[in-house]
Amino acid sequence: MLTSQFRFPAYLPLILVIFLVGFTLFISSIAIGEDDLAAVFIYIGLCGFMLAVLAWLLLGEVRTKAIVISLDDQSLTVRGYYGIGTICQYSYSDFEGYTTSDLPTESGGTYQYLYLMKNGAKVVKLSEFYHKNYEELKQEIASKLRFLGD
Repeated sequence: MLTSQFRFPAYLPLILVIFLVGFTLFISSIAIGEDDLAAVFIYIGLCGFMLAVLAWLLLGEVRTKAIVISLDDQSLTVRGYYGIGTICQYSYSDFEGYTTSDLPTESGGTYQYLYLMKNGAKVVKLSEFYHKNYEELKQEIASKLRFLGD
């Protein structure tokens, strides 16, 4: 069985989530003791913005990209949220195949994403940015599924 491993940068969203929760609680505690109504609205606005960023991180980034995937001979198991999310088990025959795409970084490099396709939809997303053993996972998937192109 081959199981994904995270690279250190994959933990940055988790660190940011912890920071945002702490900072939001700190700002909220300041707002509770504030008498100036304008300042309270500023604090509420800051908290609202931070909660929106937190929702984006948790529902977008962490849920779909920070996944633990385990591959065996006949099936694969996926768990979101750094491996503490719901277990989804798939047979390789559930998928039409896989596609890849290269996403540029601000530093001029690229990270590759691999998508497992089911009924024309991207069901599982592997990321070279998040997964230390991405190439090994990709080779295993390529031996089981058809490449559908970029």
